[in-house]
Amino acid sequence: STWADVGGYVRIPVATGRGAVLRFVYARQHKGKDAGTPRDRTLFVANVPSGVEHAALRKAFQRAYGPVASVVAPTGVGAMPHSVLVVFKEAASLPKALEPAERALSLLTEGVAPVADQARPEQRFAQLRDKALKAEANAFMLKFDEEQAVEKEREAQVDGVPDADGFVTVTRASKRPRRGEEGAATGAEGEQPTSKKNKGEGLTDFYHFQRHERKREHLVQLRQRFEQDKERIASMKSQRRFRPE
Repeated sequence: STWADVGGYVRIPVATGRGAVLRFVYARQHKGKDAGTPRDRTLFVANVPSGVEHAALRKAFQRAYGPVASVVAPTGVGAMPHSVLVVFKEAASLPKALEPAERALSLLTEGVAPVADQARPEQRFAQLRDKALKAEANAFMLKFDEEQAVEKEREAQVDGVPDADGFVTVTRASKRPRRGEEGAATGAEGEQPTSKKNKGEGLTDFYHFQRHERKREHLVQLRQRFEQDKERIASMKSQRRFRPE
């Protein structure tokens, strides 16, 4: 039977000297643009067992698929842990490695101790079943991590950049305040109630001398009205029109 691909990755079982499966590694064509790892000859391999040296991986892939030029660790922002880039000498070796694996990849290395094959058939089947289930979960998480990295990169590229119609796409990154802007935004929000209050009251009594001047003018107006009333009453008395009760 073959090990079908999961989430765009080819699942390859890795075996030690006696053929016991340790785990699955996941392989796909490399998508980078580095001249040292050309796409047509480079295989990206993830979930590599801890302690396995590049020399052992080179021998294993060379025995299974063809001459290998180098095995290097990926670099850059999106580099995954426990992954390598296998660069073949010939482009014809890459399609072979991407075909569903019909048997386990023999990985003879001192970094991973051989596992004694002493389990009964039903126990081995249960172990392989559990490892296959774990492998599917690992493949799903690998694909999810890649999609998240691509989405973050896309959001960073379109953040604040208007499209052809002049609209700016609002992303999660653009909603978060940048450094220096958070304090300014907080200050602006704190001043907002004060400005609304001043706008409603106006600037009539903004200064103390304005309130004092307004009271003084009011007293002057009252005195003027009092004097006018006195003159009007005196005029009415002189004309005998004023008859107090």
